[in-house]
Amino acid sequence: MIMTITCSPGKKTESRLLKDSSSDGFTIVETLISIIILTIVLTGGIAIYFNTEAISTMTAHKKIATEIVNLRMEELRMMTYTDFNNQYTLASPPGPQNFNDPNVSPDPALTVGRIPATRTIIVAEDANKCPLSDHKLVGVQVSWTETTLSPRMAGVETCFTP
Repeated sequence: MIMTITCSPGKKTESRLLKDSSSDGFTIVETLISIIILTIVLTGGIAIYFNTEAISTMTAHKKIATEIVNLRMEELRMMTYTDFNNQYTLASPPGPQNFNDPNVSPDPALTVGRIPATRTIIVAEDANKCPLSDHKLVGVQVSWTETTLSPRMAGVETCFTP
């Protein structure tokens, strides 16, 4: 608040700035509004943190499962074609068949980030993907269910040749 004091003619006019007692601090309304805004901002930040953590966990699980799949596929590639045929014989009529991995099937230790997982080997004679008649399409899949109850799968497939 500015107060002007006028003296007699020819004298100086004096202006003084007086402190308004109503602007000493924050009002309760200003404080409540700032608390509400702060709450909204922090709630959004916490939600982003937990979503980022969940996505990071799922990405890590996918990486672990992919490593398990690639390791098993490399083990299968090391087998001779005859040994592979003896272990994974297709029934008639030939179509895609799932085999529980004989080396892992009852193994309760197969986990993806502490989540129990199953590994499946798929063998098929697929003319679209493996054009030669004596080739076999072989896939390895690892399946697990995230803590969010969403099923996940990682897999790879290739053609085996004699």
